[in-house]
Amino acid sequence: MGRMQDLIDRYTGLEPSEFGRVLTERTTTLFTGLVPLAGGTGDAEAAFISIVMGAVAGDGELTETEYDALAPYFDNAVGRRLGYDEVVTALDAAGSPEDHRSNVRDLARTLDGVSRRLGEDVAVVSILFCSVDRDINDTERAWLLDLLDD
Repeated sequence: MGRMQDLIDRYTGLEPSEFGRVLTERTTTLFTGLVPLAGGTGDAEAAFISIVMGAVAGDGELTETEYDALAPYFDNAVGRRLGYDEVVTALDAAGSPEDHRSNVRDLARTLDGVSRRLGEDVAVVSILFCSVDRDINDTERAWLLDLLDD
C-alpha cells in the first residue's frame, strides 16, 4: 500500500471528536508552516485557501453544509472568519475544479520536498475536507491518491 492510501485509511471515517482534533491540529500546523515559506500571512492565507479549493474540487462544489462543518477550522487556521460567499467567490475566480486539484497536487509535492510533515499536512487536511461527510467518493479518492509521491 502507498503512502497516500495509508493516510486515507487512517483519516477517513474518524469519529467527530477525533476529526475535530486532527483537523484543528493539522490546519494550524499547515498554516503556521506556510507563513514563512509564503513570505507572510497574506500569501499563506491564499495558499491555504487554494488547498481548501482543491479538496472541495474533489467533487466539484462546496455546499453550505460542508462549509458550516469546516468554517471553524478555516477561522482557527487563518485567524479570521472566512465567509461562505468569500470561499465560494475565491473558488469560482480561481479556475476550474481540475485547476484546483492540479494546483494542490503541485503545492503538496513542493511542500513535501521541503518538509515531509508539511506535505503530509496538505494531504491530511485534504483528506479531512473531502471526508467531512465521513466518506470519500471515487473521484475524490483518485485525486487524493495522486497528491503525494510515495
